[in-house]
Amino acid sequence: MRQIREEQGLDLRQVSEMLHIRFPYLQAIENSSIGDLPGPVYALGFVKSYAEHLGLDSEPLVERFKAEQRGLISKTELVFPSPLSEGKVPSAAILIISAVMVVVAYSGWMYFSDAGGFVAEVVPPLPENLKRVTDQRQTAGSAAKASADNKTVEVGPAMATPKVTETVDSKGDAALASLTASRTIEPKAAVPPENADSSSAPPIDLHVGEKSEQSEQEEPIAVTLREPKIYGVDTGDSRIVISAISPAWVEISDIETDQVLLTRVLYAGDRYLAPNKTGLVLMTGNAGGIEIMVDGENVPSIGPKGSVRRNIWLDPVALRQGNAIRDMVGLQQQPNEKTQSKKTVP
Repeated sequence: MRQIREEQGLDLRQVSEMLHIRFPYLQAIENSSIGDLPGPVYALGFVKSYAEHLGLDSEPLVERFKAEQRGLISKTELVFPSPLSEGKVPSAAILIISAVMVVVAYSGWMYFSDAGGFVAEVVPPLPENLKRVTDQRQTAGSAAKASADNKTVEVGPAMATPKVTETVDSKGDAALASLTASRTIEPKAAVPPENADSSSAPPIDLHVGEKSEQSEQEEPIAVTLREPKIYGVDTGDSRIVISAISPAWVEISDIETDQVLLTRVLYAGDRYLAPNKTGLVLMTGNAGGIEIMVDGENVPSIGPKGSVRRNIWLDPVALRQGNAIRDMVGLQQQPNEKTQSKKTVP
């Protein structure tokens, strides 16, 4: 069939479009690759249609095709599912193993749930620094309680009681003597408190341990800042510079040589100096995370943050005009800046 088709000057793809048969199936018929064809019914129909299109008698060719692949005319064997086996009683070994596992699990639960000191054994001792803080707090609490028990209330100077002095006239009878009462007030000095020394004791700082821990925790931590990197330095004086203002994955490829010039994540401050040549295409996973400059001037943004952009034509004119996003066909057909400048010259 291939020989007859070639003698008639027919193209196999044109025949595939005319007969609405896939091109791989026609190739399989000409190469006798029976395994690449679909089911027997479709394969016989394809052979018959192809033979009639070439002006051949289809019946002998169909019979020959059947002879080459006997599996196409074999009957399909029906395989019925077998019924599921009925459930059986577990064997004695399984029952014994299950009983042993239950006994072991119950014994372990009883052992670990015993309140005889298992929890106390697993509690680790206090560290030395926490132990010192606890002892200081206990000592301070005892001292505060003792000072509260010994506290006395100072009372102001008490009012002196009047002292009566009796004077008897020497000339008169003692019984008839006139009594002269004279009152004198003797102020009583204030009694100092018995525990004056205890009240003048300096206060105890209860936060010594906490201050030491805070001073240790508040030590400054050195932070190493990442230095921005510049890629493509060997390109020389570059007109197009791609700068990252936030982390963004970029890929620069040359469609003329089918090479990838750069593929990496640019962090904030990183830059890439693009070569001064045509056919460069940019793809990025964070369009708003990069800025593009042409001759030192920013060009319109290629998209918001987090958006994916493909097929961005790195041409100075297209970037300035804001229409650098093209399809691959447009990239191959678009003229560069030098071609446009030559066309405008009279």
